[in-house]
Amino acid sequence: MLGSPLMAGGQEPAPAAAKAPDFSTGFQQLISLGLPPLKDAEWITASANENGDDYELREVLEGLKGGGWKMQVEGKATFLGMGAVDLSEPADTGGSGGGGLLGNLFGGGSKKKGKAGDLIADATKLIANLNNAGKSEKLRENIEYRADSLGKLLIFAAQLHQTGHPEEANRLATAVFSLGASPETVIDTAVNQLAARDLNRVTEAFFTSHDWTAYDRDLKSLIARYSRGWDHLLAAQMLQPVVAKRAANQPAPKPELRGIPLKPEALAALEATLQVGKATIDDEALNAFARENQIDPSYLKNPRYRQQLIEMMTQSGGSRSTAALWLIQNPPAADATNPWDQLKRLNMDALPALAAVAADDTLTYSRNNRGGGSRYFSSSESPAERAVKAYRDMDRPLTRGELACQLIESTLPGTGNETREADTLAQAALEFWKTNRNKSRLELIQVFLADGSEQQKFIALDVLATMPDKTARTAFEAQVLADNQALSSLDAVTTYLTLHKAEAKEFFSRFSTALKSQAEGVDLDRIRNGYQIRRDGGLDKFLRKLSILVGGESPRKLVLDLAKAEKTDAQQIRTVGEALAKSSPAEFIALYLEAAASSKRAETSSAFLQMLLTSDHPEQEEKPDAPKPLPPAHIPYWKTLLANDSTLPDGGTLRNVAATTMERMLQGEEFQATYFESYRLDSAATDAVMVARALERVEGKEPGPFPNATQVSAARMNDLVGQAKAAKPEDIPALVKGWSLAEKLAFKAWRTDPANKDMIPASMIASRKRVLPPEDGPRNPAAAKASETLTSLGIPPGTTLDADRLLSLVDKLAAEAKTRSGLLVSFYGSDGLDTGFTTQVLPCFDPDSKKSAAFAMATYSMYTVSSLFESGSDSSTPPEGMVLVNFGSSSGRSQHLTWTLANGTVTAPADTTPLRNAMTALDQPDAQTLYLMISVLHREDTAKAANLRRALNSEGDTDDSE
Repeated sequence: MLGSPLMAGGQEPAPAAAKAPDFSTGFQQLISLGLPPLKDAEWITASANENGDDYELREVLEGLKGGGWKMQVEGKATFLGMGAVDLSEPADTGGSGGGGLLGNLFGGGSKKKGKAGDLIADATKLIANLNNAGKSEKLRENIEYRADSLGKLLIFAAQLHQTGHPEEANRLATAVFSLGASPETVIDTAVNQLAARDLNRVTEAFFTSHDWTAYDRDLKSLIARYSRGWDHLLAAQMLQPVVAKRAANQPAPKPELRGIPLKPEALAALEATLQVGKATIDDEALNAFARENQIDPSYLKNPRYRQQLIEMMTQSGGSRSTAALWLIQNPPAADATNPWDQLKRLNMDALPALAAVAADDTLTYSRNNRGGGSRYFSSSESPAERAVKAYRDMDRPLTRGELACQLIESTLPGTGNETREADTLAQAALEFWKTNRNKSRLELIQVFLADGSEQQKFIALDVLATMPDKTARTAFEAQVLADNQALSSLDAVTTYLTLHKAEAKEFFSRFSTALKSQAEGVDLDRIRNGYQIRRDGGLDKFLRKLSILVGGESPRKLVLDLAKAEKTDAQQIRTVGEALAKSSPAEFIALYLEAAASSKRAETSSAFLQMLLTSDHPEQEEKPDAPKPLPPAHIPYWKTLLANDSTLPDGGTLRNVAATTMERMLQGEEFQATYFESYRLDSAATDAVMVARALERVEGKEPGPFPNATQVSAARMNDLVGQAKAAKPEDIPALVKGWSLAEKLAFKAWRTDPANKDMIPASMIASRKRVLPPEDGPRNPAAAKASETLTSLGIPPGTTLDADRLLSLVDKLAAEAKTRSGLLVSFYGSDGLDTGFTTQVLPCFDPDSKKSAAFAMATYSMYTVSSLFESGSDSSTPPEGMVLVNFGSSSGRSQHLTWTLANGTVTAPADTTPLRNAMTALDQPDAQTLYLMISVLHREDTAKAANLRRALNSEGDTDDSE
């Protein structure tokens, strides 16, 4: 198709100085396959490093300023990357100035617009790099594995032709063909990118419309259009006939087995698997799914993310269900609407039904979630084998047989991850059914304990631990105590002791003896769940925790001893609390409150409160119907804690921790998002509100609503905006500080609303780049000293921090790496209030720095720099010093750049455009919050930085989340 027009000049590349062959016909054929039109598109100046994160092309893209085209499509700003085949939308959903190239281009990037000449300059630079043996050396290495990158470059050549630059297009194609890969391979990979894009569009359209006729028509069109060069051509040719059957309403084969009647319920469920699922996802289910998968609930407010989560639910748990060992686990709910769940409720009687359809190629509406598969295949594979592999991994509807086989594989003893043929699986399912169909649940569990894989044995033991009857309990205890099973049964034993409490006391005694014997001399890192013993502080402490569950250790004595200890044992407080929360939730809350109030060490009291705040116990509701009152017996403890304003190691106070804990326990888990939004905006004001609310509660009063944006009237909002417009940039911080917390929340909501972009006061745009004086607090224990350091660096408080001044600061820090080693300088933009950069100056090797709330994060950053020294040790001129600059926005990904000092010379990164663009983005009215973190380290201090981190880790869990 494209071979002869494009390969004409590729087989014998012309010298660089000679006129390149004319590939116009081939370019036109590529364009006709659907390259996005570039009429009126604008080539945008941006970092080439941000263009698609193509690792293979990083050297040849070095020095390019542009990354793609900006254009308007149906009134919406869109972006087409260099060599890309699909348009992108700006990644950010509110405000602008996010990370990456798109964030820099749309509303948050440089005001300088790309010029037509920039495209020619970038194309010329790219061609020169490709023709430079040194620049293209890594690309030429293992050229057969670089085909995707070469295809991308060929598409860029076609884009140059599209935009009226045929000479540069021909020269670029000639350079690409000269790299060593066959022209056929390069052309095919370019075609494959277009085909993959179109297949993805067709697939998405089907899963939106569920229209088999349109799906069949579109697949036929793709197969005709991409007759060569498409990796998934044979797979698409396998898929299209089975799609055609659904489009023609061809009935599915009737499920039946010779001599084995299938249950009517099974037949009904099998028929339902071929229908579109009607399940709907309500807010409660969506929130629960987000929590279970540790997804930030705030994402649910974004319509695009919300739809993605709904698709995750309906395409995995909603349209099919393949939970492991469903034959012995608790069955799905009786009102389950998922047909696969309905089959699982039939238990052993589901196996014949699944076997009957194991080879059925009728497509369902369930989506294959394998991720699209890989382009790389074994050289020993035949085309037919490759097609089968591609079809198996293809993003497409699954057949009823494939889903049945998944369910069989997930529950037969001994089945692993290997793929088995449908007939083999069906036969195995029938044989297992015939042998075991009359066995009880306990007897089936024992089959898996005897014949299952290691993972199946663990699951079977966990299930056995939950069975309440005496026979099952006897079987469980015998299994754990036999044949050195104690070490591998920790989770199941914990479950068993939690359920049976004092009745399991004798078993616990025998288990303890067996565990001590089996653990002697064993490396806990090499056994399943050995981390539990290590986390709890060793075997004795682990068993002490378990003894609480059976009443072998007095929880009260144990907890109050921890409260009296001279040194805070946060890990043991956590460990004991976990056990107590399971065995006696009510006692846990009262006892931990008493311990927190009675301890003479604020750090210990805080550890007890943190356990109440984070533990999972029945009384910890997600969203109570109404705030719960304080139990009268708890009020004296709360009063004691609220009267204690002792400072904690992280700079906070015990009073604040107590107030936050109380609010969260009474308001439920969902209050956390409200609290954090307010705390990020103004931590001091939020703490004051929390304490005031807590003091009202201990006096028997119910506080009013927590401060929120809706409490501010439109008239007052207009007044706040007017105040900001009238203020000078240097007066903005004091002005905002005088607003109430509700007013700050309201202003942030107004400021981040895209509709208000053009009304943001100029004074606030100017204010956001000003460096604020360091204030005494958790981040800066020695604010005066921090101000002195900033002044010595040429950034005194009040300075406007623009790109040039920032780069000068980094150059200075690199030049002074010897004397500045271990210094962390950070600038944090205010969250939606534009008051300026909050500063943090932390000399990590100064013992007093341990008092900073950011010390853990700072040591991690220094450890990262020390690792960079190690990775760069092969250099002919090893650096003496390094400066690492991490930067990013609230919604963009983090980026970093590195400066080095060698032989007294500072070397900056080849391209500092991303950092410049991040700073320039602040000039846009609706710019997002920016953070900058600068770490300085000298080679002589690398071991010191690594040891500092290790020492911190050995003291307990560290938090690098800042």
